[in-house]
This record gives sequence, structure tokens and C-alpha cells, in this order.
Amino acid sequence: KGYSLVASDYGQIEARVIAMLSKDPSFMKSLWEDMDVHRKYAEWLADRYPPIYKRYNKDIGALRSDVKNKLVFPAFYLAHEESIGKSLGLPSRITSELFECFWDEFAGIRGWQDGLVRFYKQHGYVECMNGRRRRGPLNNNMIVNTPVQGSSSDIVVDAMARCAKVAFATDRPYLHPVLNIHDDLTFLVPDEALEDAIESIVKEMLRVPFDWITVPISIEVSVGKNWYDMEEIGKFDSREVL
Repeated sequence: KGYSLVASDYGQIEARVIAMLSKDPSFMKSLWEDMDVHRKYAEWLADRYPPIYKRYNKDIGALRSDVKNKLVFPAFYLAHEESIGKSLGLPSRITSELFECFWDEFAGIRGWQDGLVRFYKQHGYVECMNGRRRRGPLNNNMIVNTPVQGSSSDIVVDAMARCAKVAFATDRPYLHPVLNIHDDLTFLVPDEALEDAIESIVKEMLRVPFDWITVPISIEVSVGKNWYDMEEIGKFDSREVL
């Protein structure tokens, strides 16, 4: 009673880290310009292969969700063309055309993947952007996954530590996160301090101090009395807030 949960979730943090790692110009441009890559390829499929659009009852949002989870991220994590085509229920001709288009656009990511695998085979480890290493044995998925999720974790854990430091320095203990789930930090905040707390949390989480941050960082903030009844109150972007 008298408190609310404030959940602050880093938006698309793994996608942003992939852009930072690969330095792919097309993907970095899409993040700077807020282009929805998932929707773009959902629309591509709806146009080139109408049966899939009908299968989703012409709901481009539902198709976008599956394109995100069955095409874009699997491809970024080295999934094979055949498995992606099967997952989306596509004929091989359409899958091949889709893959050609996708990797033509994001050739920098494909080059980064190949270079990472070569580096691992030569040195026996891969490295996160802050220098932490994971050593073999690793399969190809682990080789690509480790720098992405490891660097994403560094962003979240560093934000957790900085929020806790501010909580101590300003005598506002509610700025110390009480929960961490994947890319989310959750706080238990007195209702009378909500506005001030959210402003501080947003600024601190978007102030990522690493010199390898080369695309905008964003967070989505939700507030509620319990985990089920959370309501999104806003999305915040490092270009606007800092």
C-alpha cells in the first residue's frame, strides 16, 4: 500500500548491440531513423508471397511479430535458411529470395558473423565489448550470441549499479532496483515520489557510459500496483532525454 512498481525496460537492446558490434551501416541507419525492420520484411513477405498474408488473416502486426522471432533475430544468430523457411512455412523459392534480399541489406552483419567465427577458430574464445571473454567449446550460435547478450547484460548491470549509487547518494532508497528480468529493471516507489523517481530512473538508465555506444538507447517505462496490471506510460530515447 502506498507504493507502485516502476518497470523500465531497455527497448530492442540486443538489436542495438548487434548494430554496435557489426557496425552495419544499413542496420545502424534503421535505428537512428526509427525504421521498423521487422515490419519492413513482414510487408515484403505479404507482397511477394500473399498466401502467408492470408494465413495471418491480413494482420500485418501478427506477421511482423513472427518475422521478428522467426526471421530477423534467428538470422542475426546464424540460423540456417532452411530452418527459417520451415519456421515461417515458406516454399524454398521464396525463402531463398527473402534471404538474398535480407543479407544484401545487412551484409555488414553477415561479415561480422563470419569474422567472429574465424576469430574463435583461431583464438578459442569470443569477447564482449567490455573485454569479458568466453572460451570454447562453443558452437556457432554461442559464438555470435555471447558478445551480443554479454554486452547487453553489461549495459543493464551497469545501469543497476548506477541507480543504486544515486539511491545511496541522494537518500532515495527506492531508486535501488528490486528486480531484474532480462533487459528490465523494476523499482518499488512511493506513490508520492513517482514523477521524480521516473525522471531520475530514465536519465540514469539512458546515460550509458561505455564508449562503444554508437546508436540511440531507449527504454519503455510501465507503472502498476502489481506485475499483472502494469500500464505503459512512455518510451524514452537517449537523443531526447540526455
